[in-house]
Amino acid sequence: LATLKIRFKFDAQDKQAEVPDETILKLQELFPANGTGFLYLVLEYFDNDFDRAVSALLDNNIPESIDNVERDL
Repeated sequence: LATLKIRFKFDAQDKQAEVPDETILKLQELFPANGTGFLYLVLEYFDNDFDRAVSALLDNNIPESIDNVERDL
């Protein structure tokens, strides 16, 4: 499975993770105004559960720790 590696600073810690390209691409199709980094954070919060991430984004029920992050990240 192809993976997308994202490296960024968040909460003063370096994090690196692998998220399947297909998952990020699906989210970007549904939520084109949101950046890859923001979508990655949402997926990470919901343990890479696509359905829970989509539900949170549709309901604008983003956890406070992520909601403060710029959405075009």
